Amino acid sequence: MARCAPKCEKTVQALLCRNLNVKLATLLNAISSRRIRLQDDLGTKFNLLVRRRFCPQCISKAEKIELIRESLVVLRMVRVGGSLKNK
Repeated sequence: MARCAPKCEKTVQALLCRNLNVKLATLLNAISSRRIRLQDDLGTKFNLLVRRRFCPQCISKAEKIELIRESLVVLRMVRVGGSLKNK
C-alpha cells in the first residue's frame, strides 16, 4: 500500500489539473462568446437608435460620419476590453 500512495497521488493531481484546464477553457470560451454577442447587440442597438432618432433628411453627411466614427470607437473599446474613460 505504501508503494502505491505516490502513484495514486500523482494520478489524482493529474486528474485535478486536467479538470482545472477544462474549466478554464470553458470559461474563456464563454467570455469570448459573450463579448461577441455584446458587440453584435451594441451594433444593432446603435443602428436602431440612429434610425429612430435621425431621419436621413434631418442630419448632414458630416454628422452621419461622426456618428459612425464614435460607434466604431465604442466597438473597438469593447473588443479590447478597455474603458471608455480613456477616450
